[in-house]
Amino acid sequence: MTHQHKRPYSIGELSRLTAVSIETIRYYEHKGILPEPGRTTGGNRQYDQEHLVQLSFVKNCRDLGFPLKEISELSTLMNTDDFCCNHLREATVAHTRKIEDKIASLQSMLSKLETMTKTCAQSQSTSCSVIEELLIPSRGNQAS
Repeated sequence: MTHQHKRPYSIGELSRLTAVSIETIRYYEHKGILPEPGRTTGGNRQYDQEHLVQLSFVKNCRDLGFPLKEISELSTLMNTDDFCCNHLREATVAHTRKIEDKIASLQSMLSKLETMTKTCAQSQSTSCSVIEELLIPSRGNQAS
């Protein structure tokens, strides 16, 4: 459903419609991810339907974990004559792989932490198996 809105949106209205904070909207403008809006004679920002659509796109991408640089590139690409659906599909497939890699890394960390916790004697002793495990030189296969 698209919003049919004839008059300009204030920054507060845009924030409410997209669930993006006012500070974040200003940040996106500053970074060029969201185009600068028009201004009233009093200097207040005036957003239009294109701003609403663009900000919704950015928010939805951020909710899926896309980095701002990639969102900016996709947004620029979408507004060219060269754009086709495969460009966005390729980006989502690549992003999916990054998430899968991150999940695998987190699962590995969780497993190691669980193993360390199980070996802990839970005593008042100065000898601690968790600390001993943490002091072992890295074998280069763990995140740092």
